[in-house]
Amino acid sequence: MSIMQFEYFNESEAEVPDPEPVQQAVELVFRHEGRSARALSLVMLPNQALRAMKSQHFGINAFTDIIAFNLNDPDEPDIEGELYLSPNQIRQNAVDYDTSYEQEFFRVVIHGCLHLCSYEDTTAEEKTNMRQLEDKYLAELNLL
Repeated sequence: MSIMQFEYFNESEAEVPDPEPVQQAVELVFRHEGRSARALSLVMLPNQALRAMKSQHFGINAFTDIIAFNLNDPDEPDIEGELYLSPNQIRQNAVDYDTSYEQEFFRVVIHGCLHLCSYEDTTAEEKTNMRQLEDKYLAELNLL
């Protein structure tokens, strides 16, 4: 399984991992979740730009590390999606959680992919489930 179209844009000033291992991580998650991706775009933005998107689309005026958009029906097996990330917020998360920037970057990408696979993290139980899945995939990528 591979992604038919994988786009990787860094519109922030921050340094980000190379696209190839990120694409491999995305494909790992989708494969294990029984999904495939027709098209996926990852766009890295400055903190304020992602905050503005969160406010515009979700009515929440707060900093975030990722926003995931499914561009097709979430029940379709082939995902078309967009992930918007803030590398600077991810770097701050890494400091706050005492982990490496690389590990936190991949955790956030995995988290976004899980959202594209219809996982939610509204309740404590859902958050725990997603964290366990993130840890599972990070371990498989030798990042945990």
